[in-house]
Amino acid sequence: MRRIYFILILIVACTTACLKSLDDYRIDPEAVNGAQPSSFLSNTLYTLTTTVIRAGHTTNNQLMQVAATKNNGNGPDRYRILPSVFTVFWNPLYKQLRNIETMLDLAQKRNDVNYEAIAYTLKAWAGSILTDTHGDIPFSNALLGAEQNTTPVFDTQQQVYDSLLVYLERANTLYNVNKVLSGEDLLFNANQNVANVLKWKKFTNALHLRLLMRIAHKSTVYADQLKAMLADPGKYPLMNSVSDGASLYYTNIIPFQNPYYSTRDFDFNGSDNYAKFFIDYLKEVQDPRLPVWATKTGSTYSGIPTGFPLSQQDAISGTVFSTYQLGLKTSSYLGSILQYAEQEFLLAEACLNGYMADDAKKHYNNGIAASCSYWGVTSIPDAFLSHPKVAYNGTMEQIITQKYFALFENGFEQWFEYRRTGFPVLNKGEEMYNDGVMPSRLCYPNTELTFNRANYLDVVKRIGKDDINTKVWWQQR
Repeated sequence: MRRIYFILILIVACTTACLKSLDDYRIDPEAVNGAQPSSFLSNTLYTLTTTVIRAGHTTNNQLMQVAATKNNGNGPDRYRILPSVFTVFWNPLYKQLRNIETMLDLAQKRNDVNYEAIAYTLKAWAGSILTDTHGDIPFSNALLGAEQNTTPVFDTQQQVYDSLLVYLERANTLYNVNKVLSGEDLLFNANQNVANVLKWKKFTNALHLRLLMRIAHKSTVYADQLKAMLADPGKYPLMNSVSDGASLYYTNIIPFQNPYYSTRDFDFNGSDNYAKFFIDYLKEVQDPRLPVWATKTGSTYSGIPTGFPLSQQDAISGTVFSTYQLGLKTSSYLGSILQYAEQEFLLAEACLNGYMADDAKKHYNNGIAASCSYWGVTSIPDAFLSHPKVAYNGTMEQIITQKYFALFENGFEQWFEYRRTGFPVLNKGEEMYNDGVMPSRLCYPNTELTFNRANYLDVVKRIGKDDINTKVWWQQR
């Protein structure tokens, strides 16, 4: 019996040991235990950038007389905004904000300061686009669906901006520029080169500069923040060259393709042609970017008059106008987020308005050169730089007009800047909707009235009316 008991005990012990050993084999020592903050970066960057570029290519370009349609008298080029346009950013950007929030939470739990800083930066970028498009938006408690809050209140635009500025200030202090990123980075490859972590920090501060310039006129508090930032480049480093710019250079290798890579040629440049305002200006000043962007009509370039009388429809339909170069469909340069050129025009404006003591002309010229360089123009003709409309004359109109061209295919930034400054001075179409007045915002999607009714009605009561002519906070003087 003792021998039997011993054998049974030995069998149990061996079985237990074997089971324990099998359990050990079920664990992959090289597997990732839980999601990493880096796991969210590439998809978020690509989706955000692609969403912004697509919306800009259609709605912004028509609103801002970059492009116009031949055969449809009911588009944004005539200031008619259909309800489908109201959703171009709403759902896609809120979805990505949820991903960014998850990335932020994971980075904080893992004490990964660089991904935490990146998450704050991307949250500020996406949030700024939403509020600059719609005005007051759900923000402070808009991402609490997991906590069963599916009817978020609408923050005022000032509250949203105050949050965005806090995020960017915090991000700037978090970066560890002496340590490579722990995971992937589609924008700057800072996981491969420690020097590129500084590029993330520069992007953060350039975005901070963009937002402060947008609201500096609203309060001395914001103006003082702007002045303090510009007076301390050691604490707030900015971009120094085109290579520092935040642009998603599409590899055109699946899945990171130019958003128009697989689009039919006609869908890309057959329905939209360049507008007369855009083409005539570039042609007059002999801008070297013109052949990069536009096709010729015979031996020259020509654009459609915005808001042409519909009685001329047949003649317009039968006329060939300049349109987008097909090379833009596969261009790696279409993923512009915030270029060095934009930063330089912001600094030129800051000098002009007394926010910093520096040479406005220098930054203005840097902006022109940087935009040309970005688009592959290696030689800038003297005739262009010396043209009366281009050579610096110390006016806000000239700075913003040149900035307008530098913001080509940069989302809605042209429209945002026009609403802030009134420049460039666009042509007045003969037959326009909305009494020929540039829309000030996009309305809220109908889903807010349906699923968030009480809060929607509250915000409409606050802003006065949910229509395209209600000025957002920073437009109000």
